[in-house]
Amino acid sequence: MALNSELIAIEAQHNVYVQRLAAQYGNEIIPYTDAMTEQINARLNREVGKNLTPNRRRNLLRDINEIVNTQLRGWTSDLRANNGDSGKYEADFQSKTVASLYTTAETVTIPKRQVVSEANSTLIKVGDD
Repeated sequence: MALNSELIAIEAQHNVYVQRLAAQYGNEIIPYTDAMTEQINARLNREVGKNLTPNRRRNLLRDINEIVNTQLRGWTSDLRANNGDSGKYEADFQSKTVASLYTTAETVTIPKRQVVSEANSTLIKVGDD
């Protein structure tokens, strides 16, 4: 029973680390949103004083859409890499923790590509549906 209590304490402390890491990953979108705002403002400023004809409006919306998509692709790429790294770290951490507390248990670590593959192929259930 003492081992279970120790494992619970380790997991609780580790959960704080994981939550901070998640917040850091979330904050990493800030440079992308800042760049997006800057680029959209620059694009809008090019239209100041001009008549917004249907063709200009179409081009403006196309350009803004491209700016948004480019920035979000960059952030998504970084986030995927971060998630793969954190998934690998988490799998290793859990394996080492269990092995250190339960010396009779046999643990293995899995390669990062397998962690990423499992994460990408496992759906997250939201709500009852």
